Amino acid sequence: MLLATVIRRFGLPILGIALVIVGIVLLATTQPASFGWSAYSPLAETVYRPMSSSTQTIVGVFLIVVGTITTAAWAVLVWRRRATAPGSDPEDPGNPLP
Repeated sequence: MLLATVIRRFGLPILGIALVIVGIVLLATTQPASFGWSAYSPLAETVYRPMSSSTQTIVGVFLIVVGTITTAAWAVLVWRRRATAPGSDPEDPGNPLP
């Protein structure tokens, strides 16, 4: 019962933070490219353009972005819920706070 309450209340930020952490781990463990520019000019007229990002890097960046957006959406939802709560307006005469 307690676990369900915690998941219901904090599930979205936990998911967002977990996605950011997994994305950072994926970016940190990405191996450097084994190909790239060399110290001489190419002999052919074609320009060699290696793929600059691996799939792991792309997935890592995607997870960081999705996790950040998820956590920010949760923060906005909590902020709006608190802003519209009864007694949250300081000019409200029914507010018990001084």
